[in-house]
Amino acid sequence: ILQNLQHGIHKQQHPRRIYKFLRYASIVVVVLSVLGGAYFGLQSSQPSAPVYTYVSVKAGSKSVIMLPDGSRVSLNGNSRLRYNIMPGEHREVVLMKGEAYFDVTKDPSCPFRVKVNDMQIEVLGTQFNVRYHKGVIETALFTGAVRLSSSAFAKDYRLYPGKKSIYQLASHHVTIC
Repeated sequence: ILQNLQHGIHKQQHPRRIYKFLRYASIVVVVLSVLGGAYFGLQSSQPSAPVYTYVSVKAGSKSVIMLPDGSRVSLNGNSRLRYNIMPGEHREVVLMKGEAYFDVTKDPSCPFRVKVNDMQIEVLGTQFNVRYHKGVIETALFTGAVRLSSSAFAKDYRLYPGKKSIYQLASHHVTIC
């Protein structure tokens, strides 16, 4: 009789332990899920570092690239640039060396900026050429208008179609012709 009683008590305690364990395990899973969701939600809402795409063209070659906003860039040989384009948010290109012809898609709400050394060219939609070679930055405008700015300039310069700027990096001198 004693053995039957012990066996009956043991049977009743075993399911209770399982239910108690499952209850605590489910609480732990719910808490971890909430914490994990909060962590990943905060991570995705924080701004991330800009992602640049690099393009290099070997000497003697030419290349045409289409940017994500629909703008087209033609690169001459021995040229290198990087860009970070998010249509409707920001449009930035950095010409590190060489020569590039830009045919920019118009977007009045999001200006297109080309940085060359310490100079910035800002456009809304236009066609222009930039050449960066041996300490000189030349900008030739075909259509539209661009604004040239730099911390080294006393004022900003505006180019109109058919005009060209020559910027001497060493002397910070700008000539418009």
